[in-house]
Amino acid sequence: MLHVGTDPWVAEVELIVRMRAFGPFETPPTAQSFPEAGTAVAETDVVVSGAGDVTVDLGPVAGPGFYTVVAEVIGADQTEIGRKYLAEDVTTTFGDPAETSVVRWTPTIDTAATAVADATIDQVTIRGLPELRFDGDVDWAADPGTVTQTLYGPYPNPPGVGDCTADHVSWTTTIPAANGIHSVTSPDGLEPGWYTWTSELAGAGRISGVVVDCGLPNETVEVAAPAALPSPKTPELAETGADPALARLGLGSLVLAAAAFTGRAAVIRKVGR
Repeated sequence: MLHVGTDPWVAEVELIVRMRAFGPFETPPTAQSFPEAGTAVAETDVVVSGAGDVTVDLGPVAGPGFYTVVAEVIGADQTEIGRKYLAEDVTTTFGDPAETSVVRWTPTIDTAATAVADATIDQVTIRGLPELRFDGDVDWAADPGTVTQTLYGPYPNPPGVGDCTADHVSWTTTIPAANGIHSVTSPDGLEPGWYTWTSELAGAGRISGVVVDCGLPNETVEVAAPAALPSPKTPELAETGADPALARLGLGSLVLAAAAFTGRAAVIRKVGR
């Protein structure tokens, strides 16, 4: 939006204002960055005939980033009457915060959860963030630094969108807000039941926020109860081949085992009456 000053305006005098847009820039442009700004991405002329605000549509943008508009009133561009009343050429400051806006980056977060014994793992893939972090300035907020990962549960059944309430928070942590694959593992010892993960990247400055909803099928897993251990069995002595008299005494297997160990046949001497 161009604001035309409120000084007394000569009736019926029109001036041609050239509007040029530059961008996109990863960080807010400044007057010092004008030489590297390159060719304007859009340009148009508007005619003004008095004090006020002028809104100009410069067309579609080329992508996310900061855009700044420069307005110029150049004597050579004016009509004969315009040149007569124009005291001097005027150019607004390149990178003026009032003439700078941002088309936000819109990152995506893809997730996939699995259950492993009495824990769960969430694989989080972040795409679409600027490669270089912006720490903010007096006019623009800094990029968010983290993504919040929250685990909800246990539930008796798979939860739905509205089931992620504060009383069901099981665990929470954060991961860096950076492009790439991040793996998050919950603590061990989760109680049996259904669990679901959510992810949240807060929007700030040049970054749009992202929320992964509660209860998505790819974010919901079941932690099963541990399997019951089998009851221990009392070992039985194998009596095959033992002397019946020794077997009745419970010594048959012992004699055979000794024979196998020494490599000699066991000789059992019976004592008669």
